Amino acid sequence: MHRITISEKPKDMKEYLDWLKVVHEIDLVEAENYYNLVVPVILEDFKCSPSWKWIIDNLKILDGQYLIAKGYDLLPNKNVYPELLTKSFQSVLSKTFRKNILGNESFPDPPKLTGWILPGNCLSKINDVIRTTIVVKYLDGIEFLAHKLKVGLGSALCGESWEAREVGYYAAHTYLTEEFEIPNVGLGTTKIKSLIEIQITTQIKDTIKSLLHHHYEERRITMDKNVRWQWDYNSEEFSANYLGHILHFADGLIVKLRKNKCDKEGR
Repeated sequence: MHRITISEKPKDMKEYLDWLKVVHEIDLVEAENYYNLVVPVILEDFKCSPSWKWIIDNLKILDGQYLIAKGYDLLPNKNVYPELLTKSFQSVLSKTFRKNILGNESFPDPPKLTGWILPGNCLSKINDVIRTTIVVKYLDGIEFLAHKLKVGLGSALCGESWEAREVGYYAAHTYLTEEFEIPNVGLGTTKIKSLIEIQITTQIKDTIKSLLHHHYEERRITMDKNVRWQWDYNSEEFSANYLGHILHFADGLIVKLRKNKCDKEGR
């Protein structure tokens, strides 16, 4: 049976899992059991954190501030609070495959910025093991809310990312850094710092994302980067990716028309 070597780049997830076992001597069953033990601990701790409490306590207040400033509601539903989600172990492995292998131009050396991202350090190196999405009605609500989070959360907020990808993905991400005390593999506990992702998106984009999420996740690790999907109008990528661009345009057009209406009415 073929055994992948240190210098041989894995071509797919099957070879990548073999690479983790052989090159890094990782017991994936043990790693998954530990991950599934620790992540719920982090989740429950974050639910009790001052940062999460501030977000929950202030969303309706921020909605009111946006209403006064813009004349429209910020949130689609003021009585629905954002849900905290956790990343499955299989999704973590998929993300480390993209980081360690697909996007690593230094292979067989580790990625320059992060080093190897492995099951043993993923809680500190992956930025969305715990994540949430806050949905706003309009495109300008994303910038409004991102700014308010930055002011309200202060030093707990460690960064933000405004993503506009070729594949039609648009969203703002802000990141909180939190310290957690987690169980060791053996006895006792240890403290780690982990990032929490807060994604801010519009109602239209959130609906489409929920429909296409599995498509995007699967294609991110299987699609040949040399394939010119922009010219293959029969492909799933052509339809899904350009739909993202069209919806972003529609979001912007709605805000522009809304602003023109307010200007004409003298508001």
